[in-house]
Amino acid sequence: MNNEYKVAVSEVNQIIMLLPEKDKEKIPLSFRQFIKSEANPHFGQKIVPGIALKEQKISDGAKEILYFIYKKFFE
Repeated sequence: MNNEYKVAVSEVNQIIMLLPEKDKEKIPLSFRQFIKSEANPHFGQKIVPGIALKEQKISDGAKEILYFIYKKFFE
C-alpha cells in the first residue's frame, strides 16, 4: 500500500472514532473494521476534536473516502 492511501485511511479512522455512537452505527461494523485494519497504527493524532471537519487539514484521499461513506451510509 502506498503512503498516501495509509494516511487517508488513518485520517478517516480517526474521524470515525470521533463520531457520536448513533452516527458510527450507520456505518457497517465490517466497513469500520476494514478501515481500522488498513489504518497505520502509528499514525499520530491529526484530527482535532471540537474543530469542524471542513476546517481540518485532511488529505484529498480522506475526503474521497468520507464522501463515499456519506453517500453510501448517510443519505
